[in-house]
Amino acid sequence: MTTTESYIQAARQLALTHDTARGRKASRQRKALAAQLRQLQEFAEELRADDCGCSQPAAEWLLDHSEFIEEQGYHASMELRHGGLAGLPYLRRSGHARVEAVCDGYLDASGGSYDRNSFVAFIQAYQEVAVLTIAETWSLPLALKTCLFRRLAEVFREVRQRHDACMGAERILKQALAGGRGPQALPLAEALDRAGRDIMLSGAVVAHLTSRLREWADDSEDVRRWLLLRLDNGTESLARLNAYEARLQARYQSEAGRLIGSLRAAERTSWEKELEDLSMADAMLKSEAAGTYSLMDAQSRATLRAGTARLAARLG
Repeated sequence: MTTTESYIQAARQLALTHDTARGRKASRQRKALAAQLRQLQEFAEELRADDCGCSQPAAEWLLDHSEFIEEQGYHASMELRHGGLAGLPYLRRSGHARVEAVCDGYLDASGGSYDRNSFVAFIQAYQEVAVLTIAETWSLPLALKTCLFRRLAEVFREVRQRHDACMGAERILKQALAGGRGPQALPLAEALDRAGRDIMLSGAVVAHLTSRLREWADDSEDVRRWLLLRLDNGTESLARLNAYEARLQARYQSEAGRLIGSLRAAERTSWEKELEDLSMADAMLKSEAAGTYSLMDAQSRATLRAGTARLAARLG
């Protein structure tokens, strides 16, 4: 099965699962988006203030693109404020706008990556089973962005937890080494034990502590022995935790890169032409015998399209 065929199959299957209702059910995305943007902004500020070397590869994506994320978030918030996704057909089970579920389904199929060709193929295939309304079709860019922001916030929630764990590990080290290495100082293992008495040895903490071993030629064996004593299976657990944490870090880095890249690709897309091609109503209007609709300018087509959408809504 080719990639395009997999998108088509996924879209058709998704359409068959959607049980929709019409009405004025309010979109909950505005508050959710505000919380997600606040979370991303706060974490970016934490990263800028970090002087402990706790930055992760995924976090670099956030730092490098924080202004772009903030700008795109602002535009999406303004669209939602003006009713962007409110009043659209929604799923009976979840209460979410159907168009959001469609975009989420696309991102599931694409692994979080947006590109014009696969998105068009997915939406066209979905509409072979269930036709989107005019308003839904023209809300696709906003729905796609809200889905990308939600996924981005989920990824960086995990990254932030690991950053916090790293900061906790740094506090352990600072407390353990506060007495220096003089003859009156506690042995490092004992100092670590006292400092880390109330902290859970998560994979992130263990990975950070072991990464610091290279910096202490004299004390590295003490730290390693301290870690091994606190892990159930000693050396095996230590190696497994470090390998697992490395895989997670790579996954988060990849996901963050794909999602931010998708936000940029969505921002660069010339949506007007794409949405006219995807809209079943536009296709019908273009097919009228006189060909008047195709000769109209973009603003006139938008006015006629809006009137058609209002009429369709009244007729149910």
